[in-house]
Formats: sequence, structure tokens, C-alpha cells
Amino acid sequence: METLTLETKGSPQVRIKTIDGDLRLVGQAGRVFEAQAPAKGQLMVRQEGEQIDLSCQAGCLIFLPAASQVEVDSVAGDLHLTGLLGQARFNHVEGDARLRRAGAVSVESLDGDLSVDKINGDLRVQVVGGEAEVRDVHGDLHLQSVGGDFRLRLIEGSVEASVSGDASARLSPPQGSSSRIQAEGDITAWLPGDASAVVRVTALGDMFLPKPSEHVVVQGPDVVCCGSGSASVELSSGGDLSLRLGGLGSESVWGVDLEGEINARVNTSLAEMEASLEELGLDSVNIDSERLGNRVRKAVARAVRAASRGGGREGTSTEAEGGLRSTAGAKTAAGEQEKLAVLRMLEEGKINTEEAEVLLQALGDAG
Repeated sequence: METLTLETKGSPQVRIKTIDGDLRLVGQAGRVFEAQAPAKGQLMVRQEGEQIDLSCQAGCLIFLPAASQVEVDSVAGDLHLTGLLGQARFNHVEGDARLRRAGAVSVESLDGDLSVDKINGDLRVQVVGGEAEVRDVHGDLHLQSVGGDFRLRLIEGSVEASVSGDASARLSPPQGSSSRIQAEGDITAWLPGDASAVVRVTALGDMFLPKPSEHVVVQGPDVVCCGSGSASVELSSGGDLSLRLGGLGSESVWGVDLEGEINARVNTSLAEMEASLEELGLDSVNIDSERLGNRVRKAVARAVRAASRGGGREGTSTEAEGGLRSTAGAKTAAGEQEKLAVLRMLEEGKINTEEAEVLLQALGDAG
């Protein structure tokens, strides 16, 4: 392993030309910039003042000050970004991208899947070749083209997304904002019970809209006005469209939302575990996070299906919102959260890596 270490003033401008493998960027406290790559990876780093230029003919792991500004031209593998609070720009990523606890991020072209959690700024991605799962964005979200399904949770800005698959979104449109989601498949959208927005809806399939009330006015077949209508939301579906206010509603949608929520936590925990192992110099520990994540997600899907079968289609929305405890699937879903607890204990230092590996392997085999 080749390691190059540089001293900075704490907020360097980092330009990365090409990475012929996976790129892992880990923001951390301090002023040290450190790049690691295989010995034959031809790692090249040049520093001029607060500007750092880098290229590598292999995968590369980079620790850098959290306030760094990063610009990357090309990544031949996957991109993992954790803890970088400065602005980050990426031109082309050939694999998947996982973004965690970061500042504003922009990506021109991503060939694989996009997974995002905790972005403090705007997120702009022009092209996502696969699926997109986005959670907890404190800014605006712009996804010009998503090749697969799209899942969105916890957004504090406007949303612009065009999706080839299905879309599932929890929206909290700020006053004066304008959001638009267009999907070739189905759309399921939730707004807070006290939302203030004018929602325009179109669908080639069936539409399920909130019933009129003191807070909700349905103006014809395609306009729903909530509250004073201070924000604008447009939903356009090539399939069915369901708009919900407040609670999760019936089993037909709460199961899908629950699965998305748990999977988002799985992705977050796995990414944080990997970053922690790297920071500790234990990235060689034999924990196959991709295999583990896939097994957990499959188990969650089975649990949701079991819960839906157990509850049947005759239960009320109140029963659905009451949680999984009334169904046989509840125990299975609770078991999946135990797996997440193991990852959190590792992250918090309550158990060591060997103990975590044993526990995760046992839980994985059980799934």
C-alpha cells in the first residue's frame, strides 16, 4: 500500500483527474490530507499552496479536511463520500455512488445507483443510470433523469425529478417553493397534515386523492389545495398516483414506505461502518458489507410481505399506523433492526470488529 500525506491550512481545493477503480473520500477534523492506493496504482499527488491535484490508476482512499472543496473528473468504479462538508463536484462515475453526511454535491453522470443520506446543501445529479434513494436533504434536490425507481424521505427544499420507474416521496414543500416529480411508473406521495401547497396531479392510471376537509379543497379531478397553498407541487404519473396527507394510510402503501425507511437505515449504517473501519485502519477486516446489505434488504422485503399478508386488506388505516406489532411480520422486522443495532454498537465503540463480525455473520445466516 502506498500512502502520501500532505499538510494543508484546513480547506484545500482538491482536483482529482482520474481514478481507475473505487474512490472513497472521508472528511475528518484537522488539516492533514492523506491518499492511499495499491503500490502499483501509480498514485500521483501534486500540491501548490492550497491546491492539490491527484490521479491514480487503481482504487484510492482519501482522508481530507472536512472543509475541503473537491472536483473529480472520472471514477471508473464506485464512489463513497462521507463527512465532507465542502462543496463536491463529480463529472462521471461509472459505478454506484453513496453520499453520507456531506455538503452540497453535484454529479453530471452516474451509471449505477445513487444512495444519499444527510446532505447539508443542494443536491444536483443530471443522470442516474440506476435507482435513486435520497434521505434527509437540507436544500434543493434536482434529478434530471433517473433510470430506475426513486425513493425520497425528508427533504427541506424544492424537488425536481424525472423518473423512468416508480416514485415514492415524502415532501415538506417550503413556502414559495416549486416542486415537480414526473414518473413513467406509479407515484406515491405524502404531505404533512398541515401542508400548505397547491398540488397538481395527472396520471394515466388510477388516482387516489385526499378527501375534502376544512384543510383540503379538491378543485376538480387534478388539483388539490392544502391550507393556504403557499407552495406548488406537480405530480405526473404514467401509472397510478396516490397522494396522502399526514399518516401512512392503508397497508397498500405503508408496507412500501416501511421497507424504504428500514433500507435507508441499513445503507446508512453500512456506509458509516465502512468509514469507521477505514479511519481505524481496519478496512481489511473480512466483513462483506455488500453481501450483508443485500441479505438484510431481502429479509426486510420478506417481513413487509408477511406483515401485509398477516394484516390482510381489510384492516383500517389506524391499524396500519399502529405499527407492525399486531402482525406476524412485526417480529421479523424487529429482528432486522437488531442487525442495525450491531452496526451502531460497532460505530459507537461498544463492541470490537471481531465481535461485530461474529454477530453479523450469525444474523445474516439466520436471514
